[in-house]
Amino acid sequence: MARARHNDYREGLEWELTKGVVTIAPALEKDDVRAKDLQTQMNLATFTGKVTDLKVPAGCSMNMYTERHSTAAASGRDHAANAATDNWYHSGEPYYDYTTGQPRTAATAAQKLDALKFTRMMWKATKKVAFGIKDKHVVAWYCDAKGNSPAADAKAFKANVGAKNCLVFDPKSKALVEKSKKGSTTDRAFKVYNNCYNERQRKFHNAKRQLHEARDLNFDKEASIEIQKILNAMTRGEKVEMPTSSTRPKDFRECGQNIFTGATAVAAFTTAAATDDWYAGHADYDFAKHAPKSDAKKANSDEFT
Repeated sequence: MARARHNDYREGLEWELTKGVVTIAPALEKDDVRAKDLQTQMNLATFTGKVTDLKVPAGCSMNMYTERHSTAAASGRDHAANAATDNWYHSGEPYYDYTTGQPRTAATAAQKLDALKFTRMMWKATKKVAFGIKDKHVVAWYCDAKGNSPAADAKAFKANVGAKNCLVFDPKSKALVEKSKKGSTTDRAFKVYNNCYNERQRKFHNAKRQLHEARDLNFDKEASIEIQKILNAMTRGEKVEMPTSSTRPKDFRECGQNIFTGATAVAAFTTAAATDDWYAGHADYDFAKHAPKSDAKKANSDEFT
């Protein structure tokens, strides 16, 4: 869950490789070996919650978080690590300048350190993460790439922290986001959506709809937020099982639904693979009869319609 929380945020960063071709930060993998080492060090009596108490492996960087109101262990390992992730993101992202590839010049020294906590968890070249927890303290080690440090130049930051952040947090959730900065929330269901993804996929949909003289689709923010809340509550790797129409919130019970699983997260996020897959069902639809060509073809036809 903690790693999934990191990856939820990492999907919000994009780079344009060439015109119209984009990529996102890859999902972090678990690092069992270093997680064992980290937890062993944190379990020692000499660990008091200070950065200097830990020996960070070569090639790794570290983020540390301390719960303010209760022990991290008591609130649950996953919930505590999620709170840490939220804190590192929301406390640091406002002070990172995507244009210059550095912490904002007007930021205080403390805010610049917070910006670095944000860049560590988002760093594109990092492939693995290890978590440890003890009492009020949560620690993450990011290994395989050490470049996300104050010594890294702007070029390295731009290459590893995205050209833009596509996540949009709903104004109604501002209070929840502010709580996360203070380390007092573990709710994964932030009201958030990926603006870049929605715009890109809607464009792909409308290109297909124009072939049939259907009007363009407009963006439905509330539906997007609701879908993202459901998906973010799942553990990555699970089969996607969306709520049935009768168990959805009232406003969304009449909505149609298609589900697509891409070969990779990058492909699913940045290409027309989903739209193309659903549109392929037009071959199984009888336009003269306005019905599927057969019962066996109904599922594919329904995705198209």
